[in-house]
Amino acid sequence: MLATMLKWLKIAPKEPENAPAVVKMAAVPPAQVHTIELDLRPDDPFRVYLLGANGVVEIDRLKLASPALNRLKFALCTAGLPGRVDRPAFYACL
Repeated sequence: MLATMLKWLKIAPKEPENAPAVVKMAAVPPAQVHTIELDLRPDDPFRVYLLGANGVVEIDRLKLASPALNRLKFALCTAGLPGRVDRPAFYACL
């Protein structure tokens, strides 16, 4: 009966005070990820950097004299996740 009266009066029922808040998130398009084959020579400073890196590498912030790094920058990679350093690949290039 109370619900019917509230509907007639167009009054929304009160929500409990401890109800969880609803957060609406904006839709973000997924980033394009691709793999780039690299020739990481043993004397390449970028290879030395990757050996000490842990996790994501920010390509656009690095300033090294490296042909492999230049190739990544030419491919417009801004960040990436390196594969195994002994294999010539750089995975998840964003």
